[in-house]
Amino acid sequence: MDMMKILQRSWDILWKYRTLWIFGFILAMTVGGNTFKSSGGPGSYQTNRQEVQNYLQEPWSNQTFRSPQDFFDWLKLSGNDLKGLVESQIELRTTIWIGIVFIILMVLTGIGMTILRYVSETATIRMVDNLEESGEEVPFKQGFRMGWSKRSWRLFLVDLLLLFLPGLITASLLILIGWGTFATIISGENIMAAGIFLVAGVVFFLILVMTLYFVLISFLRNFIVRSCVIEDAGVGESIKMGFNLVRESWKDAGMMWLVMIGMGIAWVFVSILLLIVLIPAFVVSAVLGVVAGGIPGAIVGLLSSLFIPSRVWVIVIGVLIGLPFFLLIALSPFLFVDGLVQVFKSTVWTLVYREIKPKELGKPIEELAEA
Repeated sequence: MDMMKILQRSWDILWKYRTLWIFGFILAMTVGGNTFKSSGGPGSYQTNRQEVQNYLQEPWSNQTFRSPQDFFDWLKLSGNDLKGLVESQIELRTTIWIGIVFIILMVLTGIGMTILRYVSETATIRMVDNLEESGEEVPFKQGFRMGWSKRSWRLFLVDLLLLFLPGLITASLLILIGWGTFATIISGENIMAAGIFLVAGVVFFLILVMTLYFVLISFLRNFIVRSCVIEDAGVGESIKMGFNLVRESWKDAGMMWLVMIGMGIAWVFVSILLLIVLIPAFVVSAVLGVVAGGIPGAIVGLLSSLFIPSRVWVIVIGVLIGLPFFLLIALSPFLFVDGLVQVFKSTVWTLVYREIKPKELGKPIEELAEA
């Protein structure tokens, strides 16, 4: 396998096939928790509430007022505090509802980003494979239809299955930590040190195993997902095909993996210089981001002020609505560059897969309209 030829061809595809840039931007945006607090809140009424409780604890027959003004002052204090209590309850309900809506929006956003991620990854792989197979560049609409298919769903299931084992290891790790901690607490001093060393050793071993597993899976995944996408294989069949392909061509695959690791290390230093060069672009994009995020944030904030009495929550809602637009625009120069990197890496591994896969696996690309 000619690695330099693959790298050069990947570079040519990157700059000539510009439709891939869109999917690369989406990959950069999706392959990569917000908390908020309100100052004040129910605690700000604590002093007045306590005063009213002191009043209300006494029966009416024991209340003594030296003058009518004392009575009206008491009514005024009680009324203000009761108003504060009602407002605090409204603010509490508002806080709960805002939290629920925010969690729902975060979940829906996460689902949408996950869908876009796997559709874009599938589309990028299929578009490059189609280009090498037929020499045809497809527009964005057809590329999106190539990604919006059952293959992207299988790709998600492949990742889910590959992460199942680390999940079991993590669960085992937590159980062992809990067991070890409990055992050392209830044990005597003579075996406490031995228990701590035992738990520490097991934890270190499991962390080492997980690290090696993730490193190995990150390498094998490049071939497993292409077996799934290009060959339209099932989940289990894709994992088997990818593993067998690497086993049969481990030298070529391993050498390219080392080359990509070296390029990744070099990219870290290049990206630092690139960030410095792109400072003017970041300044412009930040200004545009303030405008793009400020307009919808202000509109939603004004509308929410009609239903929410708390000015703090109105500001919070406006910021939460405008923040995604601001980040998307402000970070667009970085996302664009990172998207190019994502496309280049995906193209390299697609070409490597095509180079080392057995010829009998090759088959014509299906019609682009196929879902």
